[in-house]
Amino acid sequence: MIFNERLKMMKLKFFIAATLALLLNGCAAPSAEDLAKADYGSYPSNYEQIIKRHLDMVLKDPESAKVTFLKGPYTGWSGLGGRKFGYIVCADVNAKNSYGGYTGGKLSYFMIKNDAVIQYMFSDGNPITQGMIETGCGFR
Repeated sequence: MIFNERLKMMKLKFFIAATLALLLNGCAAPSAEDLAKADYGSYPSNYEQIIKRHLDMVLKDPESAKVTFLKGPYTGWSGLGGRKFGYIVCADVNAKNSYGGYTGGKLSYFMIKNDAVIQYMFSDGNPITQGMIETGCGFR
């Protein structure tokens, strides 16, 4: 019994370490040279439409979405899931859930490249996610 619990704990620790290693891969800040030659894509002058189109695909009730744009678009990079460059936009998104009630505003991070959202995160109550969004949006 004790052996099984120890084995489960070792597997859990290995899983957490492996997951963190995968997430942190590429998180090292790009060099000045990398930033100078980075391809951010075209400037998203229609970023509000791009983001609303993206929300149409991910929200349960996109028609109910109340979006307040807070910051952006500005050039940035992300190391989550491999290094990406694009234009960052931060917004507060409040939409109805499947029960028909508003969920409350959620700080959301969007990275846009060539008129498409290539990375999207929203506050989900997880302090790690919240910290990543606040850092990506320049609020930390």
